[in-house]
Amino acid sequence: MYRFILFVALLITGCSTNQQEQTKEDNNEQGIKDLALNEGNRVAGLAQKALGSQLKKAIGEGGVPYAIQFCNTAAYPILDSVSTKLNTEIKRAAIKARNQDDLPTPTEKEILEKYAQELQNGQELTPTLTSLNEEELLFAKPIMINNTICLNCHGMQGKEVTEETAQLITELYPQDKAMGHKFGDLRGIWSIKFAKADLKKLLQTTE
Repeated sequence: MYRFILFVALLITGCSTNQQEQTKEDNNEQGIKDLALNEGNRVAGLAQKALGSQLKKAIGEGGVPYAIQFCNTAAYPILDSVSTKLNTEIKRAAIKARNQDDLPTPTEKEILEKYAQELQNGQELTPTLTSLNEEELLFAKPIMINNTICLNCHGMQGKEVTEETAQLITELYPQDKAMGHKFGDLRGIWSIKFAKADLKKLLQTTE
């Protein structure tokens, strides 16, 4: 009888320990996801600010044509400086891409199509988090045409986009598909890849 009671006690203790470990693991996983969303928003904000301020400066110095040439050579170095500093992989992705480096991966394409459907249905577009594999998470945030200045390069040709600008875009980006947008359109996404191991380390330092 004593052995039976001892066996039951050990079994209950073992189950309780397993449940506690599972709860701790679930909490850690949720903590990593929450951190990825927070960091993704922060990194996307820094990238948008860095790129936007430089483009506005370029437009002020030499107009839209100069800004297009500037963007052609400087956009990715600017984004690389942000991603390197924060140990992330960051890019812009769009189905109607201008730079071929911005063409979406299959996962990014699914996210873009989902955003497009939500926008069509009048839903609010919010950042998403996708598990790529056991080691990586992908943060995505919509890039909207929410400033009329964007239409100088991405609007309707012959309307917001002058013939001079359209010709220059064609010269620099022969496969461009990024014109024809209107205010409020989904332009693309910020796509930011995080390593779960890095997020876990960062989470541990903030606990």
